[in-house]
Formats: sequence, C-alpha cells, structure tokens
Amino acid sequence: MWESNNKKIKKISFIISVVGILIIIFLSIFSEPKTTLIDNLNKKDIDTYIKINGTIINIEKIKSQNSFFLIIRLKDFSGSIDVLDNKNSDLRINQKIQVIGKISEYKNQLQIENKKIKILE
Repeated sequence: MWESNNKKIKKISFIISVVGILIIIFLSIFSEPKTTLIDNLNKKDIDTYIKINGTIINIEKIKSQNSFFLIIRLKDFSGSIDVLDNKNSDLRINQKIQVIGKISEYKNQLQIENKKIKILE
C-alpha cells in the first residue's frame, strides 16, 4: 500500500512539474516588456528587455565581413538611442516604429539590440 501511494505521488508531482514548465514557457513567449521612454533608460537596465516607440531619425548601414547590420537612431519626445538591427533593410527615415530589444552598452553609450521591430506608421 505504501509503495502504491509513493507511485501516485511521483506521478502527480511529475504532472504538476510539466504543467508548471509549460506555463513558464508560454508566458515567456507571449509576454512583452512595458513601453518605456528613452530618457528613462540607464545603466541599471543593461541586459534587460524593453519596448520603445519612436521615430527613425537616421539609418547607418555597416558592412562586416560577410553580412551587414543597421544602426538605427530612434527618437521619442524624451531623447534618442541607437538600435542595432540585422533583419530589417526596408526601414526609412521618419518612419514610426516600435522596438523590443535588449539594452546593452557600447563606448559608454546605451543602445538596443533589436529582437523585434514593428512598423507603426
């Protein structure tokens, strides 16, 4: 009898663990960070994901060995920041976009490593 209860407890524990892991995966895929202003970003935000809405004021195409990436200067009413992107070559100056990405630092300046860009206008 004791052994039978142990097996039931193990099965229930396993099922609860799998369900918990699936919930965590689901939340991590479908949750987005809150929208923030550029001026609110600081060094404490490095390695965190953020969402910014702004207007493209400059695009610089940088060629490396076998590929290229863009440095997009994004501005909202509070400030501006560079966004690194290697996926979207069809962006234009004065286009309004939403960026979700990770804050990093280069040459003592904060920048966003793009994960997703959505064209707003």
